[in-house]
Amino acid sequence: MQRPNGGSIVIGKHGWRHVSFHVFPSEDKLAAKVNVSNGHWSGMCDTAFLRGELHQFAQDIEKLHADTKGQAVLAQRLTPNIDMTVTGDGKGHYTAAGSVRDDFAHSNYIAFDFALDPNELPIIVEALRAAERL
Repeated sequence: MQRPNGGSIVIGKHGWRHVSFHVFPSEDKLAAKVNVSNGHWSGMCDTAFLRGELHQFAQDIEKLHADTKGQAVLAQRLTPNIDMTVTGDGKGHYTAAGSVRDDFAHSNYIAFDFALDPNELPIIVEALRAAERL
């Protein structure tokens, strides 16, 4: 869902196992509030994306959805708080795995690994693209 001052991206099932971003424009980049929940563990942090990073992730997920096998990696060059890979096994099964760090210079982080419904991928792609248009 896009909001007037920002956009939201949810990867996974909100409320249980998910990574969500609330993205808003900040100078020449996109600032984001990140929430991660993996079962009973949850946390949040602030981060920033360079313009184009979310668009590239969207393209990679779209290709993965079409090919059904491979990986789409979220590459953060500015502040590497998020390590995320979406993987397809070629049989219609997709997973999101990685970690979110509050402070990338220290070792505090939450790891996650959860299944994604194939029908979620186009919704994620559109949300990533909408965030880039902010």
